[in-house]
Amino acid sequence: MASPSNPQSLFNVFVYGSLLADDVVRALLKRVPPSSPAILRNLFVSHSLVFLDGMHMTFLNSSYTLLANGLISFSVDMDILPFEMNQIEDCDFNVNSISLRIKVSIPALHGIIHRFSIKGCVYPAILPVENKKVNGKVLSGITVLELDILDKFEDFEYERRTVDVSLTDSSNTLMVEAYVWADQSDPNLYGEWDFEEWEQLHKKSFLKMTMEFLEELEQSDQSSRI
Repeated sequence: MASPSNPQSLFNVFVYGSLLADDVVRALLKRVPPSSPAILRNLFVSHSLVFLDGMHMTFLNSSYTLLANGLISFSVDMDILPFEMNQIEDCDFNVNSISLRIKVSIPALHGIIHRFSIKGCVYPAILPVENKKVNGKVLSGITVLELDILDKFEDFEYERRTVDVSLTDSSNTLMVEAYVWADQSDPNLYGEWDFEEWEQLHKKSFLKMTMEFLEELEQSDQSSRI
């Protein structure tokens, strides 16, 4: 997971698992950032190929948002190919890069989110499931360095995505970062992960693991500077 290049950037991160515990966040970031309770309803998912109105188009980069109203909102960069203008909601043509950025909406399943348990693991995974949502909180003001720590902590099992959350204390919506389980067909996902159960049974050992992870990360950073 690549970190943003702008060192002055601040990010909001939606958390829904072990990072709901202030002790775990404090161990990783050396502080507890301001937070707000939130609900995750929509999810961005990346694809390299899509079909639009029966026509095949190859994309340089593409993503779509699963909307609660049953539509998929696409935002893509594509190779210049014929397309129907009546399918385009918004477009931006870049002559220099020979690319076209378009936004379209097409019918889709209701893309809602579920928090799964994972066999053999004490942390959860989130993936789209119809008629589901995930409660969590948004950590505000996360720096680039802190985001890099979170990226390494979540590791290859998760992909960081931009998601749309509803803040429960204000009813406002916010675009934030969230860590989504990378393997959408993982057979080890089951049931629903429960924070209170995790807190009672696994928090102490998980916090110990978190401290060990941070020590290894700091030692690795020191070695790389030698």
